[in-house]
Amino acid sequence: MFKSKAGTEFLEKMSWVADMLMFSILWFVFSIPIVTIGAATSATYRAVQVRMKEGNGIVWSVFWKTFKNSLPQATVSWLIYFMITLVFGLNQMLLVNDLAGSWLNHFSQIFLLVVIILITPVLVMVLAYISRFEDNLKTVWKNAFILSIAHFKV
Repeated sequence: MFKSKAGTEFLEKMSWVADMLMFSILWFVFSIPIVTIGAATSATYRAVQVRMKEGNGIVWSVFWKTFKNSLPQATVSWLIYFMITLVFGLNQMLLVNDLAGSWLNHFSQIFLLVVIILITPVLVMVLAYISRFEDNLKTVWKNAFILSIAHFKV
């Protein structure tokens, strides 16, 4: 069809855009049950990584295989983060509505905010780590924490 180099490059770019669109749709569909956001994110990370490395359009098979493999660990990791964020949100709602104004509520709000800020980059690294390697959850969190500290940029 296209015999020029520009035409071939255009088709490759459009293939890349189509694959990214498919990854986005798969992530959204698999994230509809809130519980599976971690596994969907992990699977999307791995599928995009394979697409970048190999350059072919294997979208569904890589995503599905990684989703199944990472579901238990990514779900536990995501739910820990989600619960901390949920408690933070509920406490904030109580503080805003003047339903709880003790020093303990204010202290816990600040503490939870610091925990959320510190755990977010570690969670991103955990989900990426889970998509690539098979370790127990304690080792995953330990290695992700070490990698987050090692790659910290100000």
